[in-house]
Amino acid sequence: MFNNLFVLEKERTGKEAFGFYLGYLLLLLLLSAFIGFFVFPPNPSLSLVENLEKFAEAGGYFGIIFSLVLSFAVLFKKEKLQNFRLVIIALLSGVGAIILGGILGLVPAAYLTTIPTEVGNKTKHPQEKLTNVLTTKNNGTSIKERYIGLLGINLIVSMLFVSIQGNAYPSGLNAVVTWLAYVLAPFAMVIGSSLILPFVAYCVFLLLNKPPNKTLIFYICAASSLVFWIVIFGGYFFGLQN
Repeated sequence: MFNNLFVLEKERTGKEAFGFYLGYLLLLLLLSAFIGFFVFPPNPSLSLVENLEKFAEAGGYFGIIFSLVLSFAVLFKKEKLQNFRLVIIALLSGVGAIILGGILGLVPAAYLTTIPTEVGNKTKHPQEKLTNVLTTKNNGTSIKERYIGLLGINLIVSMLFVSIQGNAYPSGLNAVVTWLAYVLAPFAMVIGSSLILPFVAYCVFLLLNKPPNKTLIFYICAASSLVFWIVIFGGYFFGLQN
């Protein structure tokens, strides 16, 4: 039930998936407590309950990231990032973590461990070693999978950014529409901005009469996204302090 918890590509039975869920829930609780202690060290001027609330707040943010990273790590190891349905399920882990922390956020990750591991179109036996996607695929599929994953990660980070702002939302359907608008605004800005340098790199390859290096262009796009998010989060927290 608890065997090979760190072998993410393993195809698990329902019982093993439940053990995977319990194991990672315990790990999340321990890591959240550790991170919460250092992010919000105990304040003598606050009561025990208030200190615990601050620990829980920091742990809650970490739980969102942890659930999402784990779900997408499972998909990556199973070579399923090209499956749109499974990507949506992985994204639901972040939504679940926002609602009820890791208790709900880890459910999609546990479910994804029951999906068969595949290489190309062939189902792979769980005991076999996972072949590296980058060395076995030469038809551009792996690059496509990476871009899908990058879009998912950017959407997740945008959701996290909106969740920490604590915006007030109207009631009913308007709340959903407003929340989506808040999420899609920074998401679209980062995606649009992160395409500038890859486009320049693509043009440089064309000017040099060389075939574009798709892997290099992807990493430029990913690095651009990371830089823009660092600027956005840094500006937000710097604004809070001032």
